[in-house]
Amino acid sequence: MHGDHCFGLGAALALLDEAKAASQTDPARQRNHVYGPPGLAELLRASLLVTGQAQQLRLPIMVTELVCSPASAHPPRPLGEALDSRQRGAQGRQAARAAAAAVTQGSAAAGGGGGILVQRLAPRLVRETPELQAAVEAVADRVDRLEEIWYPPRSHPAARGGLRAGSGSDSEADLYSSMDEDLDEQNSPLGSNGAPGWRRPFVAAEGLFWELPGCAGVEVRAAQLQHRVACWGYVFRERQPAQEGAKRRKVVVMGDTVSSRAIAPLAAGCDVLSHEATFAAGMEDKARIAQHSTGRMAGAFAAAVGARQLVLTHFSARYREGPKELETRSNRQATQRELEQQSWAVTGLIREAAEAFRRPGAIFAASDFYTHHVPVTNSY
Repeated sequence: MHGDHCFGLGAALALLDEAKAASQTDPARQRNHVYGPPGLAELLRASLLVTGQAQQLRLPIMVTELVCSPASAHPPRPLGEALDSRQRGAQGRQAARAAAAAVTQGSAAAGGGGGILVQRLAPRLVRETPELQAAVEAVADRVDRLEEIWYPPRSHPAARGGLRAGSGSDSEADLYSSMDEDLDEQNSPLGSNGAPGWRRPFVAAEGLFWELPGCAGVEVRAAQLQHRVACWGYVFRERQPAQEGAKRRKVVVMGDTVSSRAIAPLAAGCDVLSHEATFAAGMEDKARIAQHSTGRMAGAFAAAVGARQLVLTHFSARYREGPKELETRSNRQATQRELEQQSWAVTGLIREAAEAFRRPGAIFAASDFYTHHVPVTNSY
C-alpha cells in the first residue's frame, strides 16, 4: 500500500476499463479484477473519486483483499456494505456509505455499469498441499542457509526458524486473525478509539498462500513478503503449456521485501523471478531499516529456489542522481551523465547478484515498460 506501488492504480484501471469494455464480448468476463492487501478497495474508491475517474467507468470492479484468517473472509459484497461492517462508529459508517455511493452514482451517470464489489479471500495452508510440501523439502535447506539481515520479534512464531517450521500451525490461528485487524488499522487513518493508534510491526505469515480467483488462462498464487507494511508476491503459471511437449512456464513477480522465505515453496523451480534490488552491497543496515533487499540478496534467493532467470527491479532513486558539480552545466549534459551513472550503478547490482546466483547471462535489469520473454522449455 506504499504510494509508489498504488497511487497510479485509478488511472491505470480507467484505461483498462475502456479497453476491456470495447473488446470483451463474454458477459461473464466484463468485469475488472484488482487484488491486494486489506484496505485496497477503500484506497481505490478514494482514488477514483478525487481524480474524477469514477465517472468514466463502464464495467464493475471486483476487488479481492487477501486476509490471513478464514474468520475475516467474506464473499463479494457492495463496497458500502463491506466498509459499513468495518467502520467504527455511526459517523464512520455514514461516511463509508456515502463514499461508496458516490463511486457507483458517478459511473451510472456516465452510462456505465460500474461500481465496486469487495471480497476477502482466506489463505490455504502449505502443509495441506502435497505439491507445495514437496517444494518445501526441495528448497528448505538452501533457503534456511540464506543470510538474513532482518529477524522477526522473538515472541512471534516465525522466530522459531526453519522453513519447515513455518507451516501454518493451528496455534497461529489467533495470531493470523489479529494480523487482519492490524492491517485494517494500518490502512485506516484512525485507530480503534478514533485517534491514531499504535500497531504491531508487520511480520509476513509463513506457511500460508492464496489462490486468486478470476484469472483466465493462468493460475495465480500469492504469498506474503516481509516489508514495513503488508506486501505480497505473486506466482503466475500457465494452465496449459505453450506448445506440445513443453512444460508450463512459471513466473514470480515480487514486491518490496527484505525476506522472501514465505514465497519460497511457491517460487521453487520458476522460469523467471522478478526480485527487488533497492540497495547495493555495504548498505545492509539501510536495507534492514527500510526492509528492502540488496542485489546480492536477490541473487541468493533466486539460487535458493532454483530460478532459471532473474530480473532485478525497484532500484533506489539515488541511482538517478548525477554528481553535484554538473548542476552548473546544461541540462542535456547533466541528463546524459545521470544516465551513465545509473547504468554503472545498476551494472554493479547485476554483478553483486551474479556472485550469488551463478548463472552467467541469466540476470537482467528492468526499466520502464520493460518486457521479458519467458523461454519455452521441454518437459522432463
